[in-house]
Amino acid sequence: MKFGIVYPNSGEHVERDRVVKTAVAAEENGFDFMLTWDHYMLPGSSTTFDAWALIPYLAASTSRLRLGTCVSPIPFRPPQQFAKVIATIDQLSDGRVIVGVGAGWHRPEFDGFSEWADDRTRVSKVEEGVELMTRLWTEDRVDYKGKYYRATGAMLEPKTVQRPYPDLWFGSTGRKMLRIAARLGTGWIPTLISAEEYAALVPVIRSMVGARKFSYCYDLYNPLHKAEEYSSLIENLRAAGCEFFAVNWKYTREEWFDRLEWFSKEVIRSF
Repeated sequence: MKFGIVYPNSGEHVERDRVVKTAVAAEENGFDFMLTWDHYMLPGSSTTFDAWALIPYLAASTSRLRLGTCVSPIPFRPPQQFAKVIATIDQLSDGRVIVGVGAGWHRPEFDGFSEWADDRTRVSKVEEGVELMTRLWTEDRVDYKGKYYRATGAMLEPKTVQRPYPDLWFGSTGRKMLRIAARLGTGWIPTLISAEEYAALVPVIRSMVGARKFSYCYDLYNPLHKAEEYSSLIENLRAAGCEFFAVNWKYTREEWFDRLEWFSKEVIRSF
């Protein structure tokens, strides 16, 4: 079992020293990865860091910790440019990038910084966008003509350090998104579902993925209070096939680092 933390990139958590200290402390305390929210505006606060500007900054302060998002709305950015940004960060971090994949859900940030569309269209944009991104990471020259995205003679160099490309962890339970994840992704990282729901969906995904390598992850959004509660949940998830477990905390500044060290000592070390 690999352990990670999801940094709530919003409000009071948007503080340079705090987020860097979190990444360093996570690495020192045995966490394997750190993901951050990828939003420009949220219902509770529109104070945020750009996730993909933040990640290389954290990479410079760490050496082992894998870094990424949970998750990035693919329709929010031009996928060609997004692929270039990710490839650059993967180079700078020596292959430590994880790309969380989603369709987006908060319309106000799309209205302000991108272009909103209905659910069906956003999911279709995810499929086309990821197709285009993976081709840019693996082919010398790309010509692409989709319904939503086009590229003519696109060349992306240098490629990503990770081959064929960084992990693409899809954060959705919708059946069409799961089919896209099974075809184009390398992992699944749902949140706000129970261990029982997780266990029921794993065989569905496995039947679509087939024999190729695919990672099963879990993002625990609501914090638990006792080590025994975490251990019980993790054991149930592991029995269902989960390999990567992330805590998604919103503790106050005063509680944050004490809780991180507590989780490392009381939960991670027991596994």
